[in-house]
Amino acid sequence: MSDFLTHHRDGKLRIVVTSGSRRGITTPEVPTIADLGHPDQASFGFYAFYAPAGTPAPVIAALNAELSAATMEPEVKSQLLAIGLEPEVSTSNELGKLLAEDIERWRPVVEKSGFRVD
Repeated sequence: MSDFLTHHRDGKLRIVVTSGSRRGITTPEVPTIADLGHPDQASFGFYAFYAPAGTPAPVIAALNAELSAATMEPEVKSQLLAIGLEPEVSTSNELGKLLAEDIERWRPVVEKSGFRVD
């Protein structure tokens, strides 16, 4: 959404559907794939911060707290929304679960494609 939001707002192109599971805060007029009758096709992208494996849990927790607070600062949040990104925060455990689910969701597609890493 963020790549096309400015053009959508300027009327230079029309975003006709979003792959997210819910309508965007900045584009409530754009229906989701689920709105059009295909709930099993919803997908989304995300950004995340990562630390090296073995980083102590207290360090992860401190980094998470600082990054979460910074992300939700009113000025940062409004700038993210202005470019079509909807800020959310989570924990490292929630990110791990999201990644595991994403891997399993796309595994059959990748396997069917024949793609291999050698």
